[in-house]
Amino acid sequence: MYTVPGRCITLNGTRAALDFASPEIDIIDERAAVESAFQGIGWKVPDLLKQMRQAKDFYFSQAIQIQSPTYSQGRTVLLGDAAHAPGPGGMGTGLAVVGAYILANELRKNPPETALTTYETRMRPYVEICQKQARGADKFLVPSKRSHIWMRNQIFRLVPPRLLNTSKAAEAISL
Repeated sequence: MYTVPGRCITLNGTRAALDFASPEIDIIDERAAVESAFQGIGWKVPDLLKQMRQAKDFYFSQAIQIQSPTYSQGRTVLLGDAAHAPGPGGMGTGLAVVGAYILANELRKNPPETALTTYETRMRPYVEICQKQARGADKFLVPSKRSHIWMRNQIFRLVPPRLLNTSKAAEAISL
């Protein structure tokens, strides 16, 4: 992870994430936006930008949080990120797996209408805690000031990983 104010580069094996804070909502040329945001940064960034220009699997997305008022309508059900994507640091994968497990179990035990209502009733408290946990993660992952970068890095160095994950979300649902 390499961070300068407002921009963060994370390398993970053969993948790189280039995150940046942007007031723009409608970005027409996504590669140009990334290029502009990271222009002039040293480290491995020039090579990453070159690879980005040539990448066939380039992916660009806003980090957003979905707060759906319901997870189903009729016999159509939302699961995973479509239902409750919390955003960075909000346990999205866990929500998807737990949601699928809860829904499958409810459909096994109950008629569809009851199963969908119970699925939502059981998932909602868990989703809300995960979404609350994710709020502000963008400022933690892409700090806007050098002092905030330093503070975040100290937290990563000093706090054991098991303490960075809250058990509060896990306690909000029983399987």
